Amino acid sequence: MIELDILDWIQGALPFLDTPMKAVSFVTTYAAIWFVLAFLLTCSDRYRKVGVAVIVSIFVTFIVVDVVMKPLIGRIRPFEIVDFPLIVDAPTSFSFPSGHTSYAFAASVAIFIYWRKAGILALCFACVVGFSRMYLYVHWPTDVLAGAVVGTAIAIACVWFMSRYIPYYRELQDPRLQEVGEGHRRGRSWDVHLGCHALIGTRHVHRGCDGGSFRRCLSRSPYCLLF
Repeated sequence: MIELDILDWIQGALPFLDTPMKAVSFVTTYAAIWFVLAFLLTCSDRYRKVGVAVIVSIFVTFIVVDVVMKPLIGRIRPFEIVDFPLIVDAPTSFSFPSGHTSYAFAASVAIFIYWRKAGILALCFACVVGFSRMYLYVHWPTDVLAGAVVGTAIAIACVWFMSRYIPYYRELQDPRLQEVGEGHRRGRSWDVHLGCHALIGTRHVHRGCDGGSFRRCLSRSPYCLLF
């Protein structure tokens, strides 16, 4: 079985990672580290929107993954097939998709949409979380892959829905607006122009997309500066 071979190879090649992988598993259990981060973000006026996006994305991920997908698919975990000495407590839920990985990518993508630099770091950590689930022998590689895809899709969908239909969320300060203002002060108006061009295609704003026009760009799509 290819997936078992992958798990066995990871164990044989990297046996010295027991302690850090256990630590990663511990801080991400029940999405604890992401909730703490989200709480800290909501304490800031500038990043409150990011914190709300993380919390909602994690909550929806819990519903989709733990309440719906896992019981519906009912895949057993690798340590239940192979007699493997676990170094963490054996999970009692089903295997597909990986909850830890789903939460990690949902939170990371929600952060990345609004705060690119921090989002890149969060996505790197999310990859480590996914790897840790395989290293600890509690998930199949396809569980982790599916978790990354599901978490990413949920974060994007949540941000899109709230930006379009939730007035409270739309009124929260968008951290990208301050980044654009700082860019203007540093003479980086091209950043703003490119972001708006990516949003509205051939109808891009030739006036530099500053001030109110840029706000209208973001009101049309939360992904104005995503790429």
